[in-house]
Amino acid sequence: MEAILVVLFIALIMGLNRPAWVLFWDKNPTRSKVFVYWLIASFFIIGPSIFTGTNNENKAENKPNIQKQVTDRIKYKLIRVKNIDASPNPWSNYRGARRTRYDIEVDKILSDEEIKKVLNRAVRELSEKRKVDALAVILYFKGNSHPFAQAYWAPYGDWGKAESGMPKSVFRVSISITQQLKPKKSSNVKKFGLSLEKRKMIYREICQSQRRTRQIATRKYPHDWNKQDDYMSDLDKKYEKQICDKYNITRDQKYSILGEGAKNGWPDK
Repeated sequence: MEAILVVLFIALIMGLNRPAWVLFWDKNPTRSKVFVYWLIASFFIIGPSIFTGTNNENKAENKPNIQKQVTDRIKYKLIRVKNIDASPNPWSNYRGARRTRYDIEVDKILSDEEIKKVLNRAVRELSEKRKVDALAVILYFKGNSHPFAQAYWAPYGDWGKAESGMPKSVFRVSISITQQLKPKKSSNVKKFGLSLEKRKMIYREICQSQRRTRQIATRKYPHDWNKQDDYMSDLDKKYEKQICDKYNITRDQKYSILGEGAKNGWPDK
């Protein structure tokens, strides 16, 4: 582009000095004709560049909005709310602070950057629901009972430093992600002759049986934790053996599937 403009400028100078050098095809070359031809050439060369540049600027201005829209399309669902308000007693560890914990869930696998954006948005939106001195947002994967990330909005980002009436200017958002529990995409390959969906089914059945044995043991021995543990252990062995026999897997294969499910955040309900 710059080279073409230089050539046009040189042609203009030459034409204004000797019109016949530039308008060699014209029988009556004049300086005014040289100037008119120069304007026309400049318009056709520079005009599209100006238009394209304006479009690029508009695209650049719209890019942050597009990125924001993409982030906003990652939806979360509020599943539980718990207010944890401390006593106004001056000797209390929490110094009368009003705290709220929000449990939310997502139904898609997210990158670390997407997790942070979702948690930041949740903190921003949920902090408007109630005036608090500290706020926690705990993130779950849909159908999983183990959270894999959390955000705290509190003085200096520390839940434990909340006090009644602290200025919001000292509030910060702190985010942590537990990589071991973070859901990951699993390849649909067979293991032990079992497809991915079959292994997920086994994982879910074992988790459900563990919850059932816990409930049974708690009802049978409500005040004796030792007997609860022993009875629950016996029931777990019984029910998990039934599941292993049902799917024809060994004890080691069962533990491998449990580890795979916990690592990849498979639904356990």
